[in-house]
Amino acid sequence: VLAAGNCAFAVGGSFNDLNIEEAVTIAANAHTKLGYHSYYAKAVDYATLNGYFQNGTRRLESDILFLTGHGNYDHIRVGPNAGISMYISSSEYIHTANVNWANTKLVTLMGCSTGKETSNSGVNIAFNIFEKSGYKSTTLGWRNTIYDTDIVRWANRYYNKLLNGGNLREAIDYANSYNGYYSN
Repeated sequence: VLAAGNCAFAVGGSFNDLNIEEAVTIAANAHTKLGYHSYYAKAVDYATLNGYFQNGTRRLESDILFLTGHGNYDHIRVGPNAGISMYISSSEYIHTANVNWANTKLVTLMGCSTGKETSNSGVNIAFNIFEKSGYKSTTLGWRNTIYDTDIVRWANRYYNKLLNGGNLREAIDYANSYNGYYSN
């Protein structure tokens, strides 16, 4: 079971073509039930994403992160004007190198291709975060396309298994085992 006691952050903004707010709620509620000080944001901008908890912990340096939105192998956009990128640092994107991932135990990136290896580099944002944590975090990304309805279904199954005493591998396997996904 995941360690309890510190902070968790679930985030995913509203997009015209993506409805992921239910997945953010599922994650945040599960984090609370797992014993974390949970914070979530559905209306996401750069300041919210880059902000701090009241206890001084940077949100992106929480023990557990659930980030959902539009993705690609090198970034995830969690709001129309906010995201995390392995290459770009701007007024919209926080560069992965500008976050201390060392204490992060689990990062779940629910966006298309966030776990897809590219032929030119073999690296993706999920691996980039894992590497920057000193190979201490568990970081999950999606290899292909994932639709918003499947993000909600997957998150629900994943967190239900964790809440019912399953370990991380069991939760991933259980979430992946559903045959009704539309995504490829």
